[in-house]
Amino acid sequence: MKIHKILFLIIIVLIQGCKKNNEPNPAQRIRDLVGKFPQLIEGKNVKERGFKHIRTVIDGETKVQIQLYSQGERINNSHQIIVFVNKNKKSVAIPLFNNRQRDYWQFANDKLISNVEKVNTTFEKEYNAAISILRKENTFKDALETDLLIELLRSVLHTQRINNETLEMCKIKYAVSDIPVENEDSVRVRFEKNYDEIKENVKNYNITYYCYDTHSHRIYSINYDENKKVYKFKIYRHDFGAEPIKPIYL
Repeated sequence: MKIHKILFLIIIVLIQGCKKNNEPNPAQRIRDLVGKFPQLIEGKNVKERGFKHIRTVIDGETKVQIQLYSQGERINNSHQIIVFVNKNKKSVAIPLFNNRQRDYWQFANDKLISNVEKVNTTFEKEYNAAISILRKENTFKDALETDLLIELLRSVLHTQRINNETLEMCKIKYAVSDIPVENEDSVRVRFEKNYDEIKENVKNYNITYYCYDTHSHRIYSINYDENKKVYKFKIYRHDFGAEPIKPIYL
């Protein structure tokens, strides 16, 4: 009887261990991502490096959890991380670098910042790689994958859809002080090019999906390549570097 009890206890321990290993671990995914992209914490003190959970949304069609983590808003050059967790508890994370990391976002009509180290990947690559991993673990169709992307943009990142009625919001410019100061003429030219490109597609009822992330000052243009089964992103930066406003003492 004692042997049976011991075997029973061993089996219980093994089962519990397997359950723990199969549970999603967002904290570990974030640590792995920081190890892969040390730029996420470079130049920040210990308190500034942490990523705080902001919100979790479950996509009703795919049952995938979408979790948003962010460094503090008052921290210069703060970054965000998205963690996807599917119904089989498989999790994968992708970075949302700030706008200094222009090589990652491949901003249209823009130039890189010379002293910012490249990350040697892009948002498009990281997003499609994450979807590929989730796709292997699920059986949802392409249309449902699009639902997942729309859920990320609308419910998690709180972007606003750009169409004929909301097109004018693309003229909004955000002055920021955590990137190099930019020449006024170059800023004007960049914004005009951005607006003209978006306006032309929206006015012609192009199938491209446009949305504006006013929090991060980015406009996303999205298409789906049916043949390659990947999403194509064209992203516009809608902030500009300016001198910080100095307080006036009366």
